[in-house]
Amino acid sequence: MEKRWRGRNIQKGIEGIDSEVIKRYKPKFLGMGGEQVVFEVPKNPSVVVKVHKQLINSYLQYRASNRYTEGSFPPEVQKKIEEVLENFRERRKEVAKYFGGHTLRQKEYFGQIPMSYEVAKEVLGDTVTNFPQNEEQIDVHTVLRIQEKLPEFANDEDMRSLNGRYIEFVLGDRIKEKEYEHLYKELVLNEETSDYDGSLFFETIPESTRNILERSKDDKDLEQALKDFTIRAVKMANETGHILDIAGEGNVRFFMNEQGDWDYLMPDAVYPSTKTLGPIDRIKSIKLPISNNSEMNALLNVMLFTRTINGVARFLGLADRVHSLKGDDPTISELYKTMYERYSTHASTGQETRVEPINLK
Repeated sequence: MEKRWRGRNIQKGIEGIDSEVIKRYKPKFLGMGGEQVVFEVPKNPSVVVKVHKQLINSYLQYRASNRYTEGSFPPEVQKKIEEVLENFRERRKEVAKYFGGHTLRQKEYFGQIPMSYEVAKEVLGDTVTNFPQNEEQIDVHTVLRIQEKLPEFANDEDMRSLNGRYIEFVLGDRIKEKEYEHLYKELVLNEETSDYDGSLFFETIPESTRNILERSKDDKDLEQALKDFTIRAVKMANETGHILDIAGEGNVRFFMNEQGDWDYLMPDAVYPSTKTLGPIDRIKSIKLPISNNSEMNALLNVMLFTRTINGVARFLGLADRVHSLKGDDPTISELYKTMYERYSTHASTGQETRVEPINLK
C-alpha cells in the first residue's frame, strides 16, 4: 500500500513540474529500489529510463556547498563523474562477457533532469536536506541509464528472483552466533563438513530464492538454468575479483520464455564498485577493526554474494565455489566474531539494501 501511495505521489509530482522535457516525453513512474528510480517513456515503449538515486543526493549536497558553480563542475568533480561512468561501463561489459545473452542492452550517461522538492522528498525520503528552499524546481545532475525493456514474460507472476539477504542486520535477533559461524565457515570460507545439511541456509535466504530452489527439484529445465547461472557467477568472481549485485529483488530473474523453457535475465546485477580493484580483492587485505564505511560495504556485499552463490551451488550438487575469503589468515578465520559483535549490539532496522554513496564534494 505504501509503495503504491508513494508511486502516485511521484507521478503526480512529475506531472506538476514545468519542463519541456516532461511535456515532450511524459515519463511514467514504474518503480523504485534502493539504488534507482525507473520510468517508462510512452513514445519509446521498448526502453526504460533508470535514474541513479544516490547521485541525486550527492549532487544536492554539492550544490549546497561553497564549491558550487552555476552551470559547470570543478575539474576534480568532473573527473569523478567520468570515473563513475567509465567504471560502470567496464563492469557492464565484464558481466556481458561472462553471461552472454542474459543481459540487457543499455547505455548510460551523465545528464540532468528537472526535479521539484516534492519529487525529491518522495524519492530520497528524510535524506533530502539540501534542496534549495527558494526554488520550486531545479535541474539535478545524475547518471541516467537507457535500458532495453524486460519482455513481459520476465515480469509475470511466474517470475522468480534469485537474490541473497544481508543476514548481518538480524544477528542476535533471528540468527545466533553459532549459526552465523556455521554459515560463514561452510559457505564463505568453504570449510565444508558433514554437519552441513542446507537447512540453515534455506532459513536465511529470501522466500523467492527458496521457492525457485525447491521448484528445481522437480523441474530439470529450471535446474539446468540455475546451474548455468551459478557456474558463470562463480567463474566471473574467481577470475576477475568482481561480484554480482544479488542483494536486490529482481536483479536476477528466472522465468519461462515464449517457448516455455526456463531462462534468466539480469537487468540490474552489475555491482556498483567504484574502485580499480574488485571488491573481493579489496577485502583480502582487510584490517581490523573496520572503521571505513566503504570497506564494510564491500565486505557485506562480498559475503552476501559468496554465501548465496556457494549455498546455491551446494544445493544443486555443483563442485564450483566462489573463493573470496580463505581461513588460513587468522583475521579472516575469526571475522565472523567481529561481524557478530558489530551487528548484534543493535536491533535490526529492517533495511536490506546498502549502497555506497558517491561523494561529489
